[in-house]
Amino acid sequence: MKKILIIFFYFLSFIIPSQADDIRDIQLEGISVEDNLLDHSSTLNVTKDFIKNKKYLTYPKSDKFVTIGFKYESEKYERIQFLIDPKTYRIILVTGAMFVKDKLGCERKQKEIFKELSSIYKSARIINEKFEPHAWDKTGESITNGVYLSLNSGDIGIECYIWSKKIKAEKGWVNNLKVAIQNKEAIKFLTYEAY
Repeated sequence: MKKILIIFFYFLSFIIPSQADDIRDIQLEGISVEDNLLDHSSTLNVTKDFIKNKKYLTYPKSDKFVTIGFKYESEKYERIQFLIDPKTYRIILVTGAMFVKDKLGCERKQKEIFKELSSIYKSARIINEKFEPHAWDKTGESITNGVYLSLNSGDIGIECYIWSKKIKAEKGWVNNLKVAIQNKEAIKFLTYEAY
């Protein structure tokens, strides 16, 4: 049975177990890594057929896993995204996103969330990545960073995405702060296979 603990941060809230050493025990909006996305259609206010027919984002070097996102208007999130196996709908990463105006605003919220989470996961290894160009934008103008609390079976990431004007216009993407729960398989895919 999944353990539950609540951490509150302004617009974000996690449901997180108090003694989590397994990333599968951590939930975001009641959804965990290793769940089947189709089992959460009611949480997303859509049908299973809607999920099956929804367009997803593939990665430049691999389609082994894909990203699928949903508008998710709540007090906590403006969007919820998943990295899934497109054949089975198994979730390997779940993300809640909130929109931010700029890099400074994103960094402020990122620090607040990190402070809260690091007070709970005191034994987690901290990985702090500085801003660098995002792989999607070949101009190098879009930037991203992340702070990660590394657990034995995965990470909790707090990431800023600041997109260039060109990417915003072409793809319709907006600056955002994401809180992500990902297993080791997702980390490997995004680090070594996707780009």
